Amino acid sequence: MSKVKYYYDSDTLSYRKITRKKRRTFKYIIAFLFSTALFAILTVFIASQFLESPKEKALKRELSNMELQFDLLNKKMEEAEAVLANVEDRDNNIYRLYFESNPIPRRTA
Repeated sequence: MSKVKYYYDSDTLSYRKITRKKRRTFKYIIAFLFSTALFAILTVFIASQFLESPKEKALKRELSNMELQFDLLNKKMEEAEAVLANVEDRDNNIYRLYFESNPIPRRTA
């Protein structure tokens, strides 16, 4: 409970109780609720921008794992392409000479 406050009335030479009007109390309540709601909205907005949920962390971890797997697969494909280029070069230059056949013409797609 709040303390009771008084003021000195010099006309009657007595102390009078200070009473707060209902309108002023209502204004204080509205201001409090508005500021609390504003603070809550700002807190949620800032938290959603800078903090990650566990689900988002798991998805990021999965994405980085998939990117790593994709890079490994690309390296294997480059190695396979290099081996196929070597086989093509041998076929056109070495074995075709031995068997006296014409090289296979290249397709343009």
